[in-house]
Amino acid sequence: MLATTHLLFVILVILWLNLDRYEILAVLTFGVFIDLDHLLALPGYVAQTGLANALNPDAAMTSGVVWKSILHNPMCAVVIGPLSLGFRYALPFVVWGAHLFMDWVQMTYLGVASPTEMALCALMLAAIGHLEHQKYAAIGPRPRSLMTFFSWEKGRVLGTLKSGLSLARKALRYPMPRAT
Repeated sequence: MLATTHLLFVILVILWLNLDRYEILAVLTFGVFIDLDHLLALPGYVAQTGLANALNPDAAMTSGVVWKSILHNPMCAVVIGPLSLGFRYALPFVVWGAHLFMDWVQMTYLGVASPTEMALCALMLAAIGHLEHQKYAAIGPRPRSLMTFFSWEKGRVLGTLKSGLSLARKALRYPMPRAT
């Protein structure tokens, strides 16, 4: 499936289970970031077929280039299973398995960027919106219009970004001493 489909699935899991930052990192790593191995095969593919076919999915699927690493093989469960035991619900293993299952369904039945996949993305977006609206509704009495919800969401996102930037500014304010 497309990386956006995997990302939406992982965001849905994060919001649904209210994960902490360590679990979020593990879930993103095994649910989305394992697709970064496709980038490792890209230079060989471009050398084989030329730059003109770099974004042609049909040519990529029929090129014979090995796009997936060992992380996309079910045999990797021997490694990922024990690594997942320290997490709630063995989440890295679950999202890794869901990633492999979604890729298998795409390759076996759907094809790349099929209408069914787009419908699944729309459903996941709707579920994410519903979960976020539930958080908004749990805050307490306030006007329940769509504009106030979006305003609240914007404030939440910008507040998170500002706190991250303030931490970065503090880190830059106190640089490491130079060696003499």
